[in-house]
Amino acid sequence: MSTSDTVRSSKVEYIDDHELALVHSIEKKAMHAILIDWLVEELIVEIYCKRFVRAAQGVNEVLSLQLEHLASYIAKLSLLEYNMLCYAPSLIATSAIFLDEYILVPSVKP
Repeated sequence: MSTSDTVRSSKVEYIDDHELALVHSIEKKAMHAILIDWLVEELIVEIYCKRFVRAAQGVNEVLSLQLEHLASYIAKLSLLEYNMLCYAPSLIATSAIFLDEYILVPSVKP
């Protein structure tokens, strides 16, 4: 009989290896859920970027591709900022496209 068995108190809760593994499993599943939510949010923003760029620059194919790639990049960067996750994906995509047009074509005033 070890000393840890004789010293156990009824007021202290002890966690065995099985319960600890369960806690780690739940934490891991929660982190996966957060990651999946972020990936879905990123995908939705990218879809909105493509759709809005096509609507904004339907004729000029070269400028459309530049706008689309830059908008996706800026939108993904904004999603890395935790404060931006409260905004709708369509608003993030629209803001990214607005900034892209201002960067790529500064002669045209918004």
